[in-house]
Amino acid sequence: MASPLSVLAPLIPPAPQVPVPLPLLPPPLPVPVPSLLNSGLQKLSRFLCCGWLVLMLLLLLLPTKA
Repeated sequence: MASPLSVLAPLIPPAPQVPVPLPLLPPPLPVPVPSLLNSGLQKLSRFLCCGWLVLMLLLLLLPTKA
């Protein structure tokens, strides 16, 4: 008796190999990334995330007040 995997294998198409274009990838950063830059990026991303959440909350609350 054939196993279910050997029966289903021909029915499942192989995943297409998507080539990643190398020029679009950023150049690799040196391993010792300055901590100042790292903390700055973390603060910026946190600020953007919080600002986005606050903006969404304001947009949700404005129509109910009007």
